Amino acid sequence: MCVVDKNNRIAAIASRDDQSRRSFLKRATAVGASVGLTATVAGCLGSDDTVLQSTSPPQGLGPCSLYYKLWPEYAGEELEEIGYELNHEYTWDEANLYAGGNTDINHQNANQAAMVGEAEGISTTVLGEVFTVAASLFVRPDSPYSVSETGSPEATLEALTEDDASLGHPGWWSGAIMPLRILMEREFGVEFDEDGGEFGEIVASDYGALSTQLVEEDFDAVVTYIGTGRTNEYMLEDTPPMEKVFNIAEAMSDAGLGLPYFNCMQIRDDKASEEINEALLRGSERATEEAMSISEPTEEQYEFMGLENQEQFDWMMNYFFNGFQDYSSDIAPEIPLMSDGVRLDDDWIDSKGELLDNLGDLGMRPENWDDHVSFYQA
Repeated sequence: MCVVDKNNRIAAIASRDDQSRRSFLKRATAVGASVGLTATVAGCLGSDDTVLQSTSPPQGLGPCSLYYKLWPEYAGEELEEIGYELNHEYTWDEANLYAGGNTDINHQNANQAAMVGEAEGISTTVLGEVFTVAASLFVRPDSPYSVSETGSPEATLEALTEDDASLGHPGWWSGAIMPLRILMEREFGVEFDEDGGEFGEIVASDYGALSTQLVEEDFDAVVTYIGTGRTNEYMLEDTPPMEKVFNIAEAMSDAGLGLPYFNCMQIRDDKASEEINEALLRGSERATEEAMSISEPTEEQYEFMGLENQEQFDWMMNYFFNGFQDYSSDIAPEIPLMSDGVRLDDDWIDSKGELLDNLGDLGMRPENWDDHVSFYQA
């Protein structure tokens, strides 16, 4: 198995060692013979039917990155047992690589898969959920938009739009912004689009820069993820310089709009089979179990997660896995962002179907999305 970090930050990992939405579930059915792969991905040449190319986001996402560091090794071992090889690349360019036919397996979301399907004719099977949306809307606690100043998230949004305030975010097709648009328009009645909507300015920026841009007053509010940029430093200050207005996943769940997801493990239909799907899921389960059991990271794991010390690690692990049962923080969500069960059940699929329907109402997904995307259950 070849594992490549696009930014050369880690070494290669060695090998070995009825009409309801359920009507289009992929129920453990073989999808035909594998097709030969001829593309070169990050220096790993896949040239026969037994080589699968995969991608996931790179370092700097806290415990998310810890899972992504473990997954290629375990998934590679499970695939090797059934006669396949896995080549893995860490990259932020997953969508383009997948749309270009250069990868078989990615860690994105079903709406992105639906758009690729419509544009490129690629059909995708969603195998399992990895993370719920970890992003929140933040303001500065000393600003007039602080919830302690306005009295409620609704009042904060009203103040931001009345003042033509600026909002920074990680990109229009990111896993955070798509559900945020649903939430803004359906729950808060705030127009929110690429032209700015009711905000004075809405600007896409880099994941790693948004927290600092908020603190340095480049933006009045930002949508970003704990675990990126300098949030790892800010979150443990006595008075964090960022204040959460709401967590997107929590707010959508409370409003009955469906629980959004950040990343799912997905595979091209022409590469999928029950044997391959189950091997990948076993690898995901092993990676999740180990990620949740680590108490003292190695130096390499610290670097890959973008964390600096044990205090940050303990905080982040509780943030992602325990829903902050033992800690309190104004910038933490109340729900776990990663669970120990990656396989899809009927409730999960119905919830995501509802989410996709809501995105469709806003013109943010193909009309016939289920022509391009199916959900796997054994």
